[in-house]
Amino acid sequence: MESIPGFRTSLTHEEMVENVNSIGACMIGHSKVLAPADRKLYKLRDVTATVSSLPLIASSIMSKKLACAGDGILLDVKFGSGALMTDMSDAMSLASEMVKIGKSAGKKTTAVLTNMDVPLGYAIGNSLEVIEAVNVLKGLQKGDLYDVSIELAAHMGHLSSGLPIDECRKLSEEAVADGTAFEKFKEIVAAQGGDTSALDDTSLLPSAEYFLEVNADNSAFISEMNTQIIGNASMMLGAGRVVKDDQIDYGAGIRLFKKTGDFVNSGELVAVLCTNDPDKLIDAVTLFESAIVYSDTQPALQPLIYDVIK
Repeated sequence: MESIPGFRTSLTHEEMVENVNSIGACMIGHSKVLAPADRKLYKLRDVTATVSSLPLIASSIMSKKLACAGDGILLDVKFGSGALMTDMSDAMSLASEMVKIGKSAGKKTTAVLTNMDVPLGYAIGNSLEVIEAVNVLKGLQKGDLYDVSIELAAHMGHLSSGLPIDECRKLSEEAVADGTAFEKFKEIVAAQGGDTSALDDTSLLPSAEYFLEVNADNSAFISEMNTQIIGNASMMLGAGRVVKDDQIDYGAGIRLFKKTGDFVNSGELVAVLCTNDPDKLIDAVTLFESAIVYSDTQPALQPLIYDVIK
């Protein structure tokens, strides 16, 4: 989100409350004033090798959610090669524990288990993902990202209004179709200091100067995409930090043209790697290509949403 010029994700508690009360929403990241004890406990977990402890993961996540003081909490719990929990049973356990914590604190809490074994959408990287989100909100792009977003919006609507899920799903689809969703997004961005002209014209967002195409060597199905490795390749291009002091290249990332289950012909475009540092391209493309597995047979279609825990 900070690839949008001027946008701030670090808000004071007062700013957060004001935005929610005035426009109905805000987008924030973790800050020093939000559940400050969690930051200290995490450091303790790090030196005691308990970062992977499921009860402590659940407590850490829910402490920040409860600190925001909302009446309802919706959790998107992802699992797969690109998620915190790679195993579905572990993700189910985590989701159940967090829902239990939320309910014990008197909050309406729902967890939706979603698939992270396949990249969600076709953009990986900061401004690339903002552009894709804009296209989804404008109704220009359908597919997995749209479907998961509508489902999460429906559950959020249900938690806040009590209306049936099907009705909330329909309202969410209508908000995209009539432009309400995109206008609300612009309102949120403006309230947090962002330049909304970069949403109306996404060419104003940070972009990359150097590109490298990845083409299929043979005609085959894509049977697997390791999303963690693909994410690491995007980070290598500059889209994320390897160490704390690294500067993020907001224009860097990966644009996918094919995903798991798709058939590709020999020489057909699979992805384009984007960066402002050409020296990073060769290592990144080698890493990216190691994440793709090809097969003569089409893999079984994986569901986007596996379960909903209430």
